[in-house]
Amino acid sequence: MKLSLLIMTVLVASCGQYESDVTRNLIGEFRSADALVVTTTDRNNISSICTALAQKASTLASAVGSTHLFATQQSDCDGVTLINADLNVIIQTGGTGYIFKKSSDGLDYIFPELETNTTGLLTNVCADPTSFVNPQIDPGTSSATWVTTVGISSNDCTPASEELCVQVETGSLNADQTYTIHTTDWMRVRLSSTNGKLGFFTQRKKLTQATCATNKSQISQALLK
Repeated sequence: MKLSLLIMTVLVASCGQYESDVTRNLIGEFRSADALVVTTTDRNNISSICTALAQKASTLASAVGSTHLFATQQSDCDGVTLINADLNVIIQTGGTGYIFKKSSDGLDYIFPELETNTTGLLTNVCADPTSFVNPQIDPGTSSATWVTTVGISSNDCTPASEELCVQVETGSLNADQTYTIHTTDWMRVRLSSTNGKLGFFTQRKKLTQATCATNKSQISQALLK
Protein backbone atom coordinates (compact mmCIF):
# COMPACT_ATOMS: atom_id res chain seq x y z
CA MET A 1 0.00 0.00 0.00
CA LYS A 2 2.77 2.46 0.93
CA LEU A 3 4.66 1.62 -2.25
CA SER A 4 1.55 2.22 -4.38
CA LEU A 5 0.95 5.59 -2.71
CA LEU A 6 4.57 6.58 -3.33
CA ILE A 7 4.31 5.65 -7.01
CA MET A 8 1.11 7.68 -7.41
CA THR A 9 2.77 10.68 -5.76
CA VAL A 10 5.79 10.48 -8.05
CA LEU A 11 3.54 10.21 -11.11
CA VAL A 12 1.58 13.33 -10.17
CA ALA A 13 4.75 15.29 -9.45
CA SER A 14 6.31 14.18 -12.73
CA CYS A 15 3.36 15.65 -14.62
CA GLY A 16 3.95 19.03 -13.03
CA GLN A 17 0.59 18.95 -11.25
CA TYR A 18 -0.31 19.63 -7.66
CA GLU A 19 -3.50 18.75 -5.80
CA SER A 20 -4.14 20.78 -2.68
CA ASP A 21 -4.84 18.69 0.42
CA VAL A 22 -7.18 21.43 1.59
CA THR A 23 -9.27 22.10 -1.50
CA ARG A 24 -8.74 19.05 -3.73
CA ASN A 25 -8.39 21.43 -6.67
CA LEU A 26 -5.78 20.67 -9.28
CA ILE A 27 -3.39 23.50 -10.10
CA GLY A 28 -0.17 23.17 -12.03
CA GLU A 29 -2.16 21.58 -14.85
CA PHE A 30 -0.82 21.98 -18.40
CA ARG A 31 -3.55 23.26 -20.70
CA SER A 32 -3.86 23.88 -24.43
CA ALA A 33 -4.87 27.32 -25.69
CA ASP A 34 -7.40 25.73 -28.07
CA ALA A 35 -10.73 27.54 -27.91
CA LEU A 36 -13.46 25.81 -25.92
CA VAL A 37 -17.19 25.86 -26.60
CA VAL A 38 -18.94 28.39 -24.35
CA THR A 39 -22.40 27.13 -23.43
CA THR A 40 -25.55 29.22 -23.56
CA THR A 41 -25.86 28.75 -19.79
CA ASP A 42 -22.42 30.22 -19.26
CA ARG A 43 -23.15 33.17 -21.55
CA ASN A 44 -26.42 33.94 -19.80
CA ASN A 45 -24.90 33.59 -16.34
CA ILE A 46 -21.90 35.75 -17.20
CA SER A 47 -24.19 38.38 -18.69
CA SER A 48 -26.26 38.45 -15.48
CA ILE A 49 -23.14 38.78 -13.34
CA CYS A 50 -21.71 41.55 -15.50
CA THR A 51 -25.00 43.45 -15.36
CA ALA A 52 -25.02 43.24 -11.55
CA LEU A 53 -21.38 44.38 -11.39
CA ALA A 54 -22.17 47.34 -13.65
CA GLN A 55 -25.15 48.32 -11.52
CA LYS A 56 -22.98 48.23 -8.41
CA ALA A 57 -20.26 50.27 -10.13
CA SER A 58 -22.74 53.07 -10.75
CA THR A 59 -23.39 53.37 -6.99
CA LEU A 60 -19.86 53.11 -5.60
CA ALA A 61 -19.23 56.86 -5.43
CA SER A 62 -21.94 57.12 -2.79
CA ALA A 63 -20.67 53.98 -1.01
CA VAL A 64 -17.23 55.42 -0.19
CA GLY A 65 -16.72 55.23 3.57
CA SER A 66 -19.21 52.42 4.10
CA THR A 67 -18.04 49.39 6.11
CA HIS A 68 -18.56 45.69 5.41
CA LEU A 69 -17.83 42.62 7.52
CA PHE A 70 -16.13 39.53 6.08
CA ALA A 71 -15.31 36.23 7.74
CA THR A 72 -11.72 35.93 6.52
CA GLN A 73 -9.27 33.05 6.29
CA GLN A 74 -5.81 32.93 4.77
CA SER A 75 -2.92 30.47 4.95
CA ASP A 76 0.64 30.74 3.69
CA CYS A 77 2.37 28.49 1.17
CA ASP A 78 3.06 25.90 3.87
CA GLY A 79 -0.56 25.77 5.03
CA VAL A 80 0.09 27.79 8.18
CA THR A 81 -2.89 29.95 9.15
CA LEU A 82 -2.21 33.65 8.85
CA ILE A 83 -5.74 35.00 9.31
CA ASN A 84 -8.88 33.43 10.77
CA ALA A 85 -11.14 36.25 11.93
CA ASP A 86 -14.06 38.52 11.12
CA LEU A 87 -12.63 41.68 9.56
CA ASN A 88 -14.30 45.04 8.99
CA VAL A 89 -13.36 46.65 5.69
CA ILE A 90 -14.13 50.10 4.34
CA ILE A 91 -14.67 51.22 0.75
CA GLN A 92 -12.16 53.83 -0.37
CA THR A 93 -10.97 55.27 -3.68
CA GLY A 94 -7.56 54.20 -4.92
CA GLY A 95 -5.65 52.86 -7.88
CA THR A 96 -7.96 52.52 -10.87
CA GLY A 97 -11.18 52.77 -8.90
CA TYR A 98 -12.54 51.62 -5.56
CA ILE A 99 -10.87 49.27 -3.11
CA PHE A 100 -11.47 47.55 0.21
CA LYS A 101 -9.21 48.66 3.07
CA LYS A 102 -9.08 47.09 6.52
CA SER A 103 -10.71 49.37 9.06
CA SER A 104 -8.20 48.34 11.72
CA ASP A 105 -5.01 49.56 10.04
CA GLY A 106 -5.95 51.11 6.68
CA LEU A 107 -4.05 48.46 4.72
CA ASP A 108 -5.43 46.60 1.70
CA TYR A 109 -7.85 43.78 2.43
CA ILE A 110 -6.81 40.33 1.13
CA PHE A 111 -9.33 40.88 -1.71
CA PRO A 112 -8.93 44.63 -2.21
CA GLU A 113 -10.62 44.87 -5.61
CA LEU A 114 -14.35 45.58 -5.28
CA GLU A 115 -14.93 43.82 -8.63
CA THR A 116 -16.94 45.69 -11.26
CA ASN A 117 -17.64 45.20 -14.94
CA THR A 118 -14.51 47.24 -15.78
CA THR A 119 -12.13 46.22 -12.99
CA GLY A 120 -11.16 42.89 -11.48
CA LEU A 121 -11.56 39.26 -12.49
CA LEU A 122 -14.13 39.71 -15.26
CA THR A 123 -12.90 42.91 -16.92
CA ASN A 124 -12.26 41.34 -20.33
CA VAL A 125 -15.30 39.07 -20.27
CA CYS A 126 -17.72 41.83 -19.23
CA ALA A 127 -16.54 43.99 -22.14
CA ASP A 128 -18.71 41.75 -24.35
CA PRO A 129 -20.31 38.92 -22.33
CA THR A 130 -22.43 37.71 -25.25
CA SER A 131 -19.42 36.76 -27.34
CA PHE A 132 -16.57 36.00 -24.96
CA VAL A 133 -14.34 33.02 -25.69
CA ASN A 134 -12.39 30.57 -23.56
CA PRO A 135 -9.56 31.03 -23.01
CA GLN A 136 -8.98 34.76 -22.85
CA ILE A 137 -5.42 35.28 -24.14
CA ASP A 138 -3.34 38.25 -22.98
CA PRO A 139 -0.14 38.44 -25.10
CA GLY A 140 1.09 41.37 -23.03
CA THR A 141 1.41 39.25 -19.89
CA SER A 142 1.84 35.87 -21.63
CA SER A 143 -1.15 34.58 -19.69
CA ALA A 144 -4.55 33.07 -20.35
CA THR A 145 -7.74 32.75 -18.33
CA TRP A 146 -10.61 30.27 -18.46
CA VAL A 147 -13.98 31.43 -17.12
CA THR A 148 -17.01 29.30 -16.25
CA THR A 149 -20.13 29.34 -14.11
CA VAL A 150 -20.99 25.64 -14.43
CA GLY A 151 -19.57 22.54 -12.76
CA ILE A 152 -18.22 24.49 -9.78
CA SER A 153 -17.79 22.51 -6.57
CA SER A 154 -19.83 23.73 -3.59
CA ASN A 155 -16.62 23.34 -1.57
CA ASP A 156 -15.21 26.25 -3.53
CA CYS A 157 -18.28 28.44 -4.02
CA THR A 158 -21.49 27.69 -2.12
CA PRO A 159 -24.73 28.13 -4.10
CA ALA A 160 -27.06 30.84 -2.77
CA SER A 161 -30.47 32.21 -3.75
CA GLU A 162 -30.33 35.08 -6.27
CA GLU A 163 -26.54 34.78 -6.47
CA LEU A 164 -24.20 33.17 -9.00
CA CYS A 165 -20.72 31.68 -8.72
CA VAL A 166 -18.00 32.14 -11.31
CA GLN A 167 -14.63 30.39 -11.56
CA VAL A 168 -11.58 31.98 -13.18
CA GLU A 169 -8.44 29.92 -13.86
CA THR A 170 -5.23 31.71 -14.81
CA GLY A 171 -2.25 30.14 -16.56
CA SER A 172 1.20 31.27 -17.67
CA LEU A 173 2.62 30.57 -21.13
CA ASN A 174 5.15 27.76 -21.61
CA ALA A 175 7.77 27.37 -24.32
CA ASP A 176 5.63 24.75 -26.09
CA GLN A 177 2.71 27.22 -26.26
CA THR A 178 0.70 25.44 -23.57
CA TYR A 179 -0.26 27.16 -20.32
CA THR A 180 0.34 26.10 -16.73
CA ILE A 181 -2.57 26.88 -14.41
CA HIS A 182 -1.12 28.67 -11.37
CA THR A 183 -4.17 30.39 -9.87
CA THR A 184 -7.87 29.65 -9.53
CA ASP A 185 -10.35 32.25 -8.25
CA TRP A 186 -13.95 31.74 -7.25
CA MET A 187 -16.44 34.54 -6.72
CA ARG A 188 -20.13 34.54 -5.79
CA VAL A 189 -22.00 37.67 -6.90
CA ARG A 190 -25.35 38.98 -5.66
CA LEU A 191 -27.74 39.50 -8.58
CA SER A 192 -30.70 40.98 -6.71
CA SER A 193 -31.13 44.06 -4.54
CA THR A 194 -33.67 42.26 -2.34
CA ASN A 195 -31.09 41.65 0.40
CA GLY A 196 -29.04 44.76 -0.41
CA LYS A 197 -25.51 44.97 -1.77
CA LEU A 198 -26.43 44.28 -5.38
CA GLY A 199 -23.37 43.32 -7.40
CA PHE A 200 -21.12 42.78 -4.38
CA PHE A 201 -19.22 39.55 -4.02
CA THR A 202 -20.57 37.63 -1.05
CA GLN A 203 -17.96 34.88 -1.23
CA ARG A 204 -14.39 34.83 -2.55
CA LYS A 205 -11.79 32.12 -2.66
CA LYS A 206 -8.34 32.05 -4.22
CA LEU A 207 -5.91 29.18 -4.59
CA THR A 208 -2.52 30.11 -6.03
CA GLN A 209 0.94 28.72 -6.63
CA ALA A 210 2.13 32.01 -8.07
CA THR A 211 4.16 33.13 -5.06
CA CYS A 212 4.99 29.67 -3.68
CA ALA A 213 7.65 27.06 -4.20
CA THR A 214 6.92 24.04 -6.40
CA ASN A 215 4.12 21.80 -5.09
CA LYS A 216 2.96 24.39 -2.56
CA SER A 217 0.05 26.81 -2.66
CA GLN A 218 -1.61 29.62 -0.74
CA ILE A 219 -5.32 29.85 -0.07
CA SER A 220 -7.44 32.90 0.79
CA GLN A 221 -11.17 32.98 1.55
CA ALA A 222 -13.79 35.60 2.44
CA LEU A 223 -17.51 35.39 3.25
CA LEU A 224 -19.69 38.50 3.53
CA LYS A 225 -21.62 38.61 6.80
